[in-house]
Amino acid sequence: MSSSTTPFEEEREAGFEKFYPVTLGEVINEKYKVVAKLGFGSASTIWCCRDLIFYKSVNGYNLYRTALFGIPKKFGPRNGATEHSHDIQPDPYRAPEVILEMPWGYAVDIWNVGVMVWDMIENKRLFDVLDPKTANYESRFHLASIVGLLGPPPLEFLQRSEFSSVHFNEKGDWKCVNPVPSVSWEDFAENINISNKKAFIEFMRKMIRWTPESRASASELLEDPWLLGEV
Repeated sequence: MSSSTTPFEEEREAGFEKFYPVTLGEVINEKYKVVAKLGFGSASTIWCCRDLIFYKSVNGYNLYRTALFGIPKKFGPRNGATEHSHDIQPDPYRAPEVILEMPWGYAVDIWNVGVMVWDMIENKRLFDVLDPKTANYESRFHLASIVGLLGPPPLEFLQRSEFSSVHFNEKGDWKCVNPVPSVSWEDFAENINISNKKAFIEFMRKMIRWTPESRASASELLEDPWLLGEV
C-alpha cells in the first residue's frame, strides 16, 4: 500500500502492459497532445488532451472540434438505458445520486460537465465538500453545499435511497449538525462578463439539478444560446 502523498504510476503495475503506454507531451494521430493525467481506475486511465485543431471562440473561451468527426450531431438516450450502482467520480464532482448511493446513469456526466465548466470559468469550486476541521471530504458538507445552492431536494428523489435518512428527515429537511450555507448563483458567479452572466447561469442550471432525469441532455446543451455565443 502507498500513501496518498507518495507518487504512484499505475502503468508500472502488473496487468497494465496490455494497454497503450501514453506519455505526457505525446501527440496522438498528429491531432491530440497529451497534457495531463486526470486519474485512473482498475481498467482504465483518463488523460487530458488538447485538440490541436482550433474551432472557435465563444464568450472569450476557446472551443475545439474533433479533428476527424467534427462536433457530435447524434447522442444516445437522455439518461441511458443502463443503471449502475458502484461508486464513481472524484469527490468534488460527485452527483447527488452517487453521494446518496442510488442507482445512476449517464446523467451523472451532465452533472460533471456543469461542475467542471464552473471550475474552469470561475476558478473556484462550485461546492464546498471538505470538513473545515479535518480538511477531508465529507458527504454531509457536500450535500449541505448543494442544498444551499439548489434548495432542498424533492422528497421523491430522497426516497430512492436508503441512506437519505442520514442527512434528511422524513419531510426532506436537512438534519445534520453542519449548517446549510446561504448562497445564490448570481452572487457566486463573479468572473463571467456581466452582459452574459444571466445566460451563463441558465446554462449551468440546466446541468446542476437534483434529479438526473431533469438535467439537460448533451444534444440540448449543444444548442444552448450561451454556448453558441448568441447572448
